This record gives sequence, structure tokens and C-alpha cells, in this order.
Amino acid sequence: MDFIVESGDEPFFIWLGYYASHYPYGAAERHEKLFTTDDDWKPHWPPNFLEADRSDKPEWLRTWDELPADWAFDNDQGILRSLMAVDEGVGQIIELLEKRQIRDNTIIIFLSDNGLAVGEHHLIGKDCPYDECLHVPFVVVYPNLIKTPRTESKFVLNIDIAPTVTELAGIEIQDTLDGVSFVPVLNDAFARWRDLFYFEHYRATEADDPSGLGTVIPSFWGLRSAEWKYVEYENGEKELYDLVNDPCEMENVVTAPENAALVAELSQKLKPFRR
Repeated sequence: MDFIVESGDEPFFIWLGYYASHYPYGAAERHEKLFTTDDDWKPHWPPNFLEADRSDKPEWLRTWDELPADWAFDNDQGILRSLMAVDEGVGQIIELLEKRQIRDNTIIIFLSDNGLAVGEHHLIGKDCPYDECLHVPFVVVYPNLIKTPRTESKFVLNIDIAPTVTELAGIEIQDTLDGVSFVPVLNDAFARWRDLFYFEHYRATEADDPSGLGTVIPSFWGLRSAEWKYVEYENGEKELYDLVNDPCEMENVVTAPENAALVAELSQKLKPFRR
């Protein structure tokens, strides 16, 4: 906030990264008693929470220990408590922008660096190929450009932030940047855009991931569209999910005969990304 004030009338750029809601979920003392009872909070547990039948899943998940519901419950509570101070901090920054009458001309991009499974498929962690791990909050506010609030279904990725900010700053976008500017999406809800994206995971070492999940999951490569998710593992196992009819990824349909042509097509598209 001091930096914003000291910037005076000059344009400024801030990258602000909160540690919350990262484990061990430290909370401000004033928030430590929040979300302790069913009266002030009820957890959202989707159909894949503590998934009962994992027989269709790859070996690493079939053999993963069942997760106690209390553990997931405690993690949910801790995450929410730690985020209360983040909410307060973001609110103070927005109030300052309004006070200085520059909020309309300030683009705010709010997101997380990764998603997190909290009990889905019996997992707690960020390394999985399922949407709980892939999908992050991504909110963009820029009143000078975005006149009507909307929920956007197009795939915007975190690698798109740098070229977007570069374009809005009036600087030429370098070819060496990953991602593309999503200014066209901000301007036009009907803008042409990517229809799928690539994701990957490389098996971690114990030194890199003492929690253990990243060391258990084999390296994998995948593609996600609005309709399908396809994953190939280094050990040859595969997953395919019909995200329209099975958004919680409960049934791996990669071996269904009617999907053979689709699997071959997606595998061919994935091949250039595998290394």
C-alpha cells in the first residue's frame, strides 16, 4: 500500500504473493475460532470426495491409502481460516485504489499458483491430473475495459498473464514469452480462443516433496478440452474422462471400445509434448 501511494501519478506494477492458504495453514489470531461448527460452516464435498470405487484408476491411486474424512475436514477448516486475512488485505488494497480514484484504470488479476485436492479421490495435494489440482481461481477486474461482469468458460492459463500485462502496458510482446495475451477475451466474449490445453507432472524426489504425493504419482502428460481429459503415464497407463457427463472424473473410460478413435486422436496430439 505504501508503494501504491509513493507511486504518485506514475503507472505501477505489483506482484503480490501471499503464503496463505499454503500448509500449515497459519491463521491470524482473530480468525482461529472461525469455521469450527456446522453452524458457521458446512463443507462442500462433491461426489468424488473419498471416492468409494477407484478400480478404474491408475495403479498409484488404486493403492493409495484411504483418507480419513476428519483429515480432509481439518484441512478445509485450516485453509478457510488462513484465507480470511488474505481477504482483508485484498480489500484494503482495493479501498486504497478507490480512495486514489484509480481503481477503474487498474487491472487486478487474482489467482492461485495451483489447485488443491482436499479429499477428492482420497487425495490431499496439488500434483494430481484431476481438475481439483488443475483448476485455479482466476478473477480479472478492469472496469475501464470490462463493463459487464461475466463468468468465462474459455481456458486462460497462468502463462498468459505476462503477455497480457505487456500488451496492456503498450509494450511489444516478445516471441520468447510463453502464453498469449487474453486481452481479446476481455474485449469480446465471443473471441476465438484455444480449445484445449496441455498439462504435465514429473515425479518429484523426496527432497522436493516431503509430503509424499508428488513422489508417488508417476510422471504424466495430458490434454484437457471442454469435453474431454486425456492422460498418459510414463508406465503406459492412461486415463480418459467425459467431462460433460462426468465432471467429477469418477469413471475412467479410456478402454471403452467406442472411445478408441478418440484416444488415438488425443494420443497423437499429445505426442509432440511428451519428453
